[in-house]
Amino acid sequence: MSSSTRPPEIDLPLILTLYEEFQEDLRRVRRDQRAIYEAYTGKRGNDPGAGRGTAMATPSRLLSAPMRSWVTDHVPLSVLIQARRILKAVFPGQDLDPQGDDIDCEIAYLLIRRFRPRTVVEISPCGGWSTTWLLSALRDVGQGHLYSYDLIDDSTRTVPPRLSERRWTFTLGDVRKLESTLPAHIDYLFMDAEHSRTFAEWYLSVLVPRVVPGGIVSVDDIFHPELVRRGETGEVEAVLSWLRERSVPYFTAAPSSRPEVYRSISEKKAAAGLQELIHTSTVNPGVFFRRG
Repeated sequence: MSSSTRPPEIDLPLILTLYEEFQEDLRRVRRDQRAIYEAYTGKRGNDPGAGRGTAMATPSRLLSAPMRSWVTDHVPLSVLIQARRILKAVFPGQDLDPQGDDIDCEIAYLLIRRFRPRTVVEISPCGGWSTTWLLSALRDVGQGHLYSYDLIDDSTRTVPPRLSERRWTFTLGDVRKLESTLPAHIDYLFMDAEHSRTFAEWYLSVLVPRVVPGGIVSVDDIFHPELVRRGETGEVEAVLSWLRERSVPYFTAAPSSRPEVYRSISEKKAAAGLQELIHTSTVNPGVFFRRG
C-alpha cells in the first residue's frame, strides 16, 4: 500500500464513509458499468431476466466443483478454450457473464480509491465484469496496474481498451503453473475462481503470503446460498477456517451473513440515489480482509 502506516480495518463505518467520499465518482462509474452491461447483455440492469439471479447456472458453472477441478488439472488448456467457444456458440451472449454483485463490486472500487494500491492481482476475470470495476478504480486513482490470470480469455474481448491500455496485463493459463509470473508483492488480491478446497488451500498458502502487510484480500462467493445448496462449500470452509485460526477480522455485506450491514449500505445508497441495480442479484457473498 502507498502509506507507511497500517490502514484501518475494513468495517461498516469505513465503507459508509467511502460511499460518501466518492459518491459522485461512483455515480459516474456505475453509469459506465451499466453501459457495458447493457451493450453485452442487451438488457436493462433492473430487468428481472438479467444478471446473477441465474448466473450460477451459466455454461461455465454447469459442472460440479470437483469435476471442474479435475478438468482444470487434467484437460489441456487448448481443449478447454475450444470447449468454451463451443459452449458460447450454443449459449450466445456469454462473453461478459457478469458475476460480481453491485455492492461487492462497489466496495472493491471504493477500497482501491481510498488505499491506492499499486499492484492488483485478479484470479479469475472470466468475462471481465470485475476487471472493468478494478480498472475503473485504478484509472480514477491515477496509478497502479492490474494483473489478471484465467483459463479463458473472454475478458480480453469485453474490457474496453480505454480502461485496459497501460494498466492491465492478462495472462492465459492455470495460475498454479504460472507462479513465476506473479508479482512478488501484491497490494490488493481479488479472488473469484475455482471454489474447491484444494484450490483455496493453494491460494491461501501461495498467493495470500505475497500480499503486503496491511494489503487487502477479497474472496467472492463465500456466503453464497446457492453453493451451500449444492454442497460446494470446500472453498468456504477453507477460507473461514483460515481466518478463524489466525483471528483475522473480515467484512462482508452478504445479507445471508450480515443482514444489518447489507441494510445499512442499501440505505446509504438509496439516500444518494444509487439504489438501482445494474444487474439483479443482491447476494453480495464476498469477504474482504487485510493481510496481517
